[in-house]
Amino acid sequence: TTKTTGSSATSTTAPKTTKANITFKSDGNTRGLDYLVNNYPSKQRGEARIYLKKMYDSFPQVARSVGIPTNDLSSGMVAILAGAYMAYNNVSLNDSYMKPMAKQFKEALESVTEFDKMSDSDKKYIYDQMVIIGMTLAVNQSQNQQNPNAKVTAQLRNAGKEILEAFLGVSAGKVKITSSGLSY
Repeated sequence: TTKTTGSSATSTTAPKTTKANITFKSDGNTRGLDYLVNNYPSKQRGEARIYLKKMYDSFPQVARSVGIPTNDLSSGMVAILAGAYMAYNNVSLNDSYMKPMAKQFKEALESVTEFDKMSDSDKKYIYDQMVIIGMTLAVNQSQNQQNPNAKVTAQLRNAGKEILEAFLGVSAGKVKITSSGLSY
C-alpha cells in the first residue's frame, strides 16, 4: 500500500484495495436544482426552475442511451464535461465516447476517499448540479447548431471554457474527447 499526505500525493504503482463509494441513493432532495435556480433574478426563477428540472429529468434517458449509470458522480462528471466540451467547441459528440469517459472518471473518483465521508444527500447535490449544467449546455449547443446565432455561440463557448478550465486545470483548447475518453 501507499501512504499519501494531503490530497496532492497519489500513487500509480500500488493498487488501492478499497474504492470510495461514488454512487448514492436519491432521497428526492432538490438542493442542487434550488441552488442553480437561485442564481437567476427572482422574476425568472419560476421559468428557470421548470426549464432546469426538464434538463435534469431528461438525463436518465440520455444516460441509458449512452450506457452510463445514473446516481453516480462519474456520470455527473461526464455530463458536465461533455456538455462544456460541446459548448466550447460548437460540436456534437458521438454517444460512444461517453462510456470510456465514465470509466475514466469512475476510476479517478473512486480513489478519492473523501467521497466515503459524504452523505448521499451531498453527493446528489453535486451530481444534480453537474447533470443540469451539462444537459443545459449540450441542449443549447445542439439547438444553436440547428439555428446558429453568433452571440449564443460566443456565450456557449465562454461557458464551456470556464467549466473545462475550472474542472481540469488546463486550457480548454487542450481538451479532447474521443472514443478513448477524455484527454488533455
